[in-house]
Amino acid sequence: LKDGRLIGYLTSVSMGYRTGQMLALGYVENGTLGMAEECHVQAFGAERKAVRHYPHVYDPENARLRS
Repeated sequence: LKDGRLIGYLTSVSMGYRTGQMLALGYVENGTLGMAEECHVQAFGAERKAVRHYPHVYDPENARLRS
């Protein structure tokens, strides 16, 4: 949802244990959501704030595990 309008749908949601964040995969209408732009998603019975990320949300150096 963006500004109360349905712009896409989720295909999966899971905890990203390597990143410590909830991660969602899905589709949005072309041109409706820019990189790093916020929207809201409905997952697990609740509406949550989401951010479109690029590049991938990942910790390749495992810095989070070593902190």
